[in-house]
Amino acid sequence: MKAAVRVGAVISVLMLTAFLIAYGATEKTEIRVRLINAVSGKPFAGRDQQLFGTNTRSGLPGKDILFHLQTKTGADGVARFFISPPLPYRLLPTSAQTGGCAWHGAPEIITEELLKSGYVGPNECAHKNQPFHWQDIKAEPGEIILFVVEPRGP
Repeated sequence: MKAAVRVGAVISVLMLTAFLIAYGATEKTEIRVRLINAVSGKPFAGRDQQLFGTNTRSGLPGKDILFHLQTKTGADGVARFFISPPLPYRLLPTSAQTGGCAWHGAPEIITEELLKSGYVGPNECAHKNQPFHWQDIKAEPGEIILFVVEPRGP
């Protein structure tokens, strides 16, 4: 009886291992988009955040959008996205519920570079003598940090 239980346990472990190997190649990659108030440094919680993936090398993606994901930021101001392979050449984050602080354009976010070192966007909304030192903010690999303000308008 003990031998039968052991054989059953070994077979179960082997099947689980085979399953993990077979499906491990399709593991999703996490991309985090963190929205930070450009003036106060506080997180922007509960905001809709979108992430587009494209293989277009520059400019607007046009018809070459591989995916369009949407979620809300958590209490920490972070929106988490999980992307299946193959990964796009570059990522385009956007939010209609915030005002962006990259008026003169932001550098492209190349997926491969993002996964190695992260990305911190420009902060053209900062005031000269504000107590929040946005220049000290560092991104972790796989993290996009965007400085934002409340949107203007009605």
